[in-house]
Amino acid sequence: MKKLCAVSAMLLFVLPFCFAQNFLPKGTYRSPFENGMSAISKGGGIRGQRFLTPIIGYENYVVPGNSNANAALLGLDFMYRRNSGFTVWFNNALILGNASYITRGYEYFSYPPFHRYYSYKSGGFVSGWAGEFLLGYSKTARNHQFDFGAGLQTAFGFGDALLAEFAALAFRFDYACFFNGKVGITACITDGLGYGMVGNSPGFINAFSIKLGPVFKL
Repeated sequence: MKKLCAVSAMLLFVLPFCFAQNFLPKGTYRSPFENGMSAISKGGGIRGQRFLTPIIGYENYVVPGNSNANAALLGLDFMYRRNSGFTVWFNNALILGNASYITRGYEYFSYPPFHRYYSYKSGGFVSGWAGEFLLGYSKTARNHQFDFGAGLQTAFGFGDALLAEFAALAFRFDYACFFNGKVGITACITDGLGYGMVGNSPGFINAFSIKLGPVFKL
């Protein structure tokens, strides 16, 4: 009788932990006796995933009718994705390239003609920093991942010419293919529309970039 009572008491103690997923109103969780408890939350699944991507790429800055810059990118992208698909990017890159711009103005004289309009092209090497802070959505399908984000983009470069993207609304599209659960390759396209300058004439600026690199799930 004592053995039967002891066995019954043990079963009553263990049973709620092992089968709680069928009775709890807020999602599921695993028994503490099944592969630990750290990976699964009461809301169902892990809270989120982090991705790190060393990137190389190309970026083009254009101030229509006035100037442009072509630059190589070397940087590091960080992405955090919730289980719901909500995604945050924080990206940094070194820019190295060449800028060209048109300088326009009037030259004045004390004799006729009293002024003369001039326009000439100049430019040269430029280097600096580009950054992005974006919010968006991510969707996975087996080993494929598709992402879309929108947010703030900015860039500053110095050298033979000045490059400045003061504030731009950027849109980003990503595709990643994972070879296993931790490593894959990704490519992305970003386009930013805002206010900036290349050279000495500020105005509307468009920044378009293509980036490629390995992606690591942390």
